[in-house]
Formats: sequence, structure tokens, C-alpha cells
Amino acid sequence: MEDKYYDCHMHEIGKEEGGLLIALDGLRGSAGGYNNNEILEVASKKKGIIPVQYVKWNFDETSTSIVKYHPRREKYTVADVEKDIIKRKPKAIVIDTLNQPEWEPNDYWKLARKFDTIPFLFSHTGGFDILQFMNIAMYQNNVWIDFSFVQQVFGFCGKKQSLHAITDVMDYGLKEERIFRKLMFGTDRMRNDEDISQEILKVYAKYKSYNTVVKDNYFNFVNSFSD
Repeated sequence: MEDKYYDCHMHEIGKEEGGLLIALDGLRGSAGGYNNNEILEVASKKKGIIPVQYVKWNFDETSTSIVKYHPRREKYTVADVEKDIIKRKPKAIVIDTLNQPEWEPNDYWKLARKFDTIPFLFSHTGGFDILQFMNIAMYQNNVWIDFSFVQQVFGFCGKKQSLHAITDVMDYGLKEERIFRKLMFGTDRMRNDEDISQEILKVYAKYKSYNTVVKDNYFNFVNSFSD
């Protein structure tokens, strides 16, 4: 399958037509990804790629219109992020939701409700908390989700054993219009990783929602904050 697709969550450029190239910086450095300076140069080399800089624990300045918050890595509080959004005024936000022990799903929802004119991408759909985050996406207009990373870890795609408590929910999400209209395709691929996009796309292609998820929703997300 060599169809056009758009990757909403990547740390390395691949065969996608376009997407969000997200920096990995901060407390753990940029292992497996690009830092905030590198991401601008790398993104400029391919048309259709939007750079997303990373908000560090000390809330350094960023220059991109979309930023990435990573509570699990940077250990900032919900209040810290709320204050920073007010100060930084991003046009869109990508935020890691992968089982951060200090944050509850409702903490993310409160942020999305408070800043309801800003589109949020809740990356990884909460991992083990996937049901709660799919519920948020269904009812919160400015929230989008992706299955990046968790789709491989829990065996929805790839060779790992399937954890049906998670993968059955993903299957439901790709079939239920109230969910898949807010779901974007993402890989979370790092530098030097094998490009697994085609393998994942083959699984998505089994669903009638394929074009909506791998193409249309990316543009719907981008158009929601573009000038």
C-alpha cells in the first residue's frame, strides 16, 4: 500500500505526504528524536511537514504555532500547564496522555474545556485509560486523539500479543463515527526506527473509516487553527 497518508505524531520523517514532526527535548534530552532547534531545520526539508516544539520543564520559549506538552517526562503540574498556555498562547496543543501517574483523565479534559478555542491532540489516547479519553474526544469538540505507540504496544498492529481490553476499544473507535471523526493516524516513529507506517496502514485499511482517519481528519485538525 503506497496511498497518501498524513502522520499526526512522528519524530522522524518517512513516506507520509505530510504531518506533525514533534521535537523531543527537555529532561531526558532528545534521544530518539530531534531537539527544539533541530526540528525546525528538519521540518523545512520536506513540504507539508509542520514542526512542533517541545515545552520543557522550565517552560523555555518556543517559536512554533503548535507545541507539545509531556507531563509524564517533564513532571509539570496541571496548574503549571494552564498558566503556560495563557502565557504562550499556542494555536494548537499536542499533549502526551500515556498513563501519567500524577494526572487523571479529567485533568486533561478540564484543560480542553478551559481553552475550548484551542484544538488539542491527546496523543496515545491515554494508554490503559483509553476508554476515558475516547469519551472525552466524543464530547469535547476541540479534542482529537491518535493511537500512536499504543497500537503497537497492545498488539492492535504488529506482532505483539493483543491485549483485547485495549485493542477491542480501538476496533470500536475505528468503526464508531462519533469516535473516528476525531481520530488521526499517527506512528510515533523515532529516528533510526524501522518505518512501520505501511504495516499499520494495512490494519487501518480494513475499516470504512480509513480515508477519514489517515487523510481527512489531519486537514480538519490543521484547518481548525490555521489562519
